[in-house]
Amino acid sequence: MDRIFRFKPVFSLFLILMLAISCEFADSGKLSRPNIIVFIADDVSATDLKVYGNPIGHTPVIDSLAQNGITFERAILTTSSCSPSRASIISGRYPHNTGAPELHTPLLPSIKTVAGDLKSSGYFVGASGKWHLGEATRKDFNTVMDTAIGPGGEDRWLELLDSIPEQQPFFLWMASLDAHRNWDRQGHPAIPNAEAIVPPPYLVNDSLTRHDLAAYHDEIARFDFHIGRVLNALRNTGRLENTLVIVIADNGRPFPRDKTRMYDSGLQTPLIVSGAGIGNRPQRSRALISIIDLAPTLLQIAGLPVGESYQGMSFKSVLQNPAISHRDYVFAEHNWHDYQAHERMVRSQEYLLIENNLPEKRQSSAADVHTGDSFKSLLQWGLNPEAIPSEYRDHFIYPRPQYELYHTTEDPHQLHNLAESPEYSAVLESLKQRLNNWKKATADTPAVNLTPDHYDYYGSPLDSLKTFNSVDRGKLPGEDLRASKIVSNDRDLQE
Repeated sequence: MDRIFRFKPVFSLFLILMLAISCEFADSGKLSRPNIIVFIADDVSATDLKVYGNPIGHTPVIDSLAQNGITFERAILTTSSCSPSRASIISGRYPHNTGAPELHTPLLPSIKTVAGDLKSSGYFVGASGKWHLGEATRKDFNTVMDTAIGPGGEDRWLELLDSIPEQQPFFLWMASLDAHRNWDRQGHPAIPNAEAIVPPPYLVNDSLTRHDLAAYHDEIARFDFHIGRVLNALRNTGRLENTLVIVIADNGRPFPRDKTRMYDSGLQTPLIVSGAGIGNRPQRSRALISIIDLAPTLLQIAGLPVGESYQGMSFKSVLQNPAISHRDYVFAEHNWHDYQAHERMVRSQEYLLIENNLPEKRQSSAADVHTGDSFKSLLQWGLNPEAIPSEYRDHFIYPRPQYELYHTTEDPHQLHNLAESPEYSAVLESLKQRLNNWKKATADTPAVNLTPDHYDYYGSPLDSLKTFNSVDRGKLPGEDLRASKIVSNDRDLQE
């Protein structure tokens, strides 16, 4: 009796906590905390979706989500490189603050993730498809299905749904391989008329490029198709009504001057939010959003505190009122992705500034891009430098300018560098200062002893005995200043 009496206050507190949790999970048979699904495409630029104005795309499911949700027109990634971007999204931290700033570097075990926080609070947390987050992060998920995932990465998405406990809210990370090269054009809708495609002005408008883009759009269509299968399965089980659906991508299209690059074509992600609590009419937001804002937003939606490790700023208020603003500035970085690189970017609503700390090098995209047909079409011009049209020249010139400044609304493709124009000197200096403040706050480091090129300019390995994941790493950005330990918040970097 003595022992029971002594522990009674603790037992009572336990009962109160369990009651609170059970009330949080259930309300008249429905979950009071929303389910959350993040669908993440591989190598897709926002402007290639129909909801962003591209007439070619075949994405009826994503179109429907946009018709019943919010389409964000200015959502910007922290890098245009697959694994560093995914690590950044799920941790709410910049790549050099995750310890995983380069392609195929794993997220550090010490880094908290939105998945882990949701799991600790009682969510079932599952992933299916492309993983790319490192082995340590698996502990933040109840299950990870990253084998036998099919050519597009979506083959086990429905299997993941079947593994969700019936009375538990869930967070699902549905990660496709679409639309990553190399192309697989089986089992999904095809773009009917490749010749009708108009390439962006920095790509050659020839049949080879147009068919290359058509194959890319086919894989986006497959991504869309599998999103539809998941939503239909949830609808049939009555769980869609209380599910928040988010569609994003990890970096821009796998084409020259897009993937890995700091322009909008590489960094602007689709961001479509639909479902529980959003409403049922099409809404658009011009708020400037960083993708590291997604993790703290999801935590707030789930009713959880946002820990100090998250550098992003929750945009929950924008979901409630898409007309309001959110940020003044977003930031991004370009580190090693097959090729040595050290670029930093700051973007406001109107201007984009890129700082290139290796201007002596020819700018590269990614090895898979450099073996693609669109790059081959560009090479015919590169072989005759004097004849290169101005719109293609960026692919080949070096040395390059250390600074590039663009007016994003007047120059949406970022083709006209204003950095040397006296008229924009005040804008240039102001953005330089913003970028320096960000580098200092996040413990960024200079371009010293970086990982070297792993491929030649034509996409062939420089060491044929090494695999793509066997890299002689140099100093990782942020490593010397222990940037993975840094506590900073982007609110301090806004006006």
